[in-house]
Amino acid sequence: MARGGRVDDDQVPGRLRREAPALRLEPRLRLAGIRPAPDAVGFDKIVIAPRYSSGLSDAGAYYGSVRGIVKSLWAREEKGIRLEIQIPPGASAEVHLPCRIGEVVEI
Repeated sequence: MARGGRVDDDQVPGRLRREAPALRLEPRLRLAGIRPAPDAVGFDKIVIAPRYSSGLSDAGAYYGSVRGIVKSLWAREEKGIRLEIQIPPGASAEVHLPCRIGEVVEI
């Protein structure tokens, strides 16, 4: 693992490299909404709270934690926004999905 918790390309599964080859920058982590919970130890508790910027059609990032890869990818679609997440085995995640009152959220 590279310094600062970033993942070196040779440590990322090929599937993730193909999905998000240039999305490993820190601003992307904020857009993807990846962060440890306030009481987390080694990313055992994760918060996924994507920032759906009006100027973007999609965004995503992955982070190489000590427990494994954390991934958050979102994309605007005709019927709304699709969010794909991955958390390491043994970790838990709290996912924040902004919506309007009465809006339907499918999981």
